[in-house]
Amino acid sequence: MLEALRAWPCHKILNDNSNITRTTVELSLWGAWWLEEMLRAGLQHIAWVFPRDFVARQASETVLSSIERPVIGTFDDVASAYIWLQQQHPGLH
Repeated sequence: MLEALRAWPCHKILNDNSNITRTTVELSLWGAWWLEEMLRAGLQHIAWVFPRDFVARQASETVLSSIERPVIGTFDDVASAYIWLQQQHPGLH
């Protein structure tokens, strides 16, 4: 994803996790580095669609609550995430 963002700059990503049934979401040192690199490459907004599975959703909520940048909007469905993402403009946060 990082290489793609560097090659085709954009400031928004829609991350659809709705079909995830198990996750090991954690913000490791590598994950923190990767997120910082994504920010440097221009990422400003992520629309995060939660997994339908409750346990996987809880793990995601815990990690996402600790992230200050980029701006992350959380959603239960792709349509709402898409609409929110369309309303986000670069450089406003």
